[in-house]
Amino acid sequence: MSIIETLITNNINPATNIDVDGTLSDLLTNKTGTSFSIINLLIFAAGVAFFVNTIIAGWNYMFSSGDPKKAAAASTRLLNGFVGLVIVIASFLIVRLVSTIIGFNSVDRLI
Repeated sequence: MSIIETLITNNINPATNIDVDGTLSDLLTNKTGTSFSIINLLIFAAGVAFFVNTIIAGWNYMFSSGDPKKAAAASTRLLNGFVGLVIVIASFLIVRLVSTIIGFNSVDRLI
C-alpha cells in the first residue's frame, strides 16, 4: 500500500495547518485560527513578483549597453513594478479599512 493510499484510507490530514473540513469561506479568510489564508498568500506572491520584476529590470538596465531604447524599457519596467506594488499595498490597506468600518472586531479574522 502506498503512502497516499494509507493517508486516504486512514483519513490523515498531511497539511495540519489547513482545515480540510472547513468551507471555502474559511479558506479565503483566517477563521480557522491558522496563519494560512488565500489573501495572505496572494499578497506574498505579489511581493515575490515585484522582487523578481525589479531584478529583471535592473539586469536589463545594466546590460542595455548604452542603448537608449533598452534603458528606457528597463526604466519603464521598474516604474511599472513600483506602481504595481503601490496598488497591492493600497488594496490591502483599503480592505483592512473597510473591514474595520463595517464592524469586524478583529481584522485578522478577515485577513
